[in-house]
Amino acid sequence: MSLSGSRLRAALAREILPIGGSLNRVHGTTVEAVLPGAQTGAIYRIPGRRGRKDILAEVIGFRGTEAILAPFVEPRG
Repeated sequence: MSLSGSRLRAALAREILPIGGSLNRVHGTTVEAVLPGAQTGAIYRIPGRRGRKDILAEVIGFRGTEAILAPFVEPRG
């Protein structure tokens, strides 16, 4: 998944938050996580695993107590 230049600039202009909860799963092109206090539009930094780079993801909605995040790059693992 690619990110348009304008969307990337807008995302980088906002505060980037560290993940302060738990990632539950990667589902297609979204990530589901428990993020207390998360708000739609917030940008989170997801730490990379096994030598991979961190990725940024935007909260796009909620399902029950889980936040649904859309990563700015394709999530793996």
